[in-house]
Amino acid sequence: MPVPSTPQTAGLQSQQRPLSSATGKATLDPIVKIEEVQELISGKSGKKYTLIDVREPAEVSDSGVIPTAHHIPVNTLLDALQLPASEFQAKYNFAKPTRDDHVVFYCRSGRRSALAYDIAKGLGYGGVRNYSGSWLEWEKCGGPVEKK
Repeated sequence: MPVPSTPQTAGLQSQQRPLSSATGKATLDPIVKIEEVQELISGKSGKKYTLIDVREPAEVSDSGVIPTAHHIPVNTLLDALQLPASEFQAKYNFAKPTRDDHVVFYCRSGRRSALAYDIAKGLGYGGVRNYSGSWLEWEKCGGPVEKK
């Protein structure tokens, strides 16, 4: 079933897929809903994940971030994901995700996070997803915020 075309999913090239015939494992839905983000940051899910805010630095300093989020502006993401792990760690102060890690991108409205999803997928990152509601939904729902 294709991902519906909305402003939040306009950049997504992926589709929801059934079980992989090669592995028998379900592939990830590329879209993350607010409930899953809330579960991830609460630690209740027990899942290992990396949450990456791809907004501009001024947006992050003005409004803060979703708790546990790291920050890499979308315009630097392509270069960032191609850095060796040690350089990535030194520059961004968190471990570089592997190609199989569960990574969730968000931005203000979901457009830049869809682009970030496409960039990472293009580099072979299979566990990436897009929180399409992004900051606007998070803020509207009164989600917790950390100041950076």
